[in-house]
Amino acid sequence: MSLSFLEIIELSNGDVALKRVDDDEALVKITFSPTAKHFLQDERLAVAKAMINAGMYTASQLTEHQAKEVAGALH
Repeated sequence: MSLSFLEIIELSNGDVALKRVDDDEALVKITFSPTAKHFLQDERLAVAKAMINAGMYTASQLTEHQAKEVAGALH
């Protein structure tokens, strides 16, 4: 994936999305059920941001682990 800036936005239907600034396609979408929306109320965006941050952290850890495995195989 090329280096680009990412943004977290709220879509018109209430979903929260992660997308590249220069692209309209969402990389990730989070949809909360009506029950979850009622429970979270104004904190829905904060929860979605935490979920996206956790996912990005996990993905970076997996990428780092895979890179180390490849480097170990080359030696």
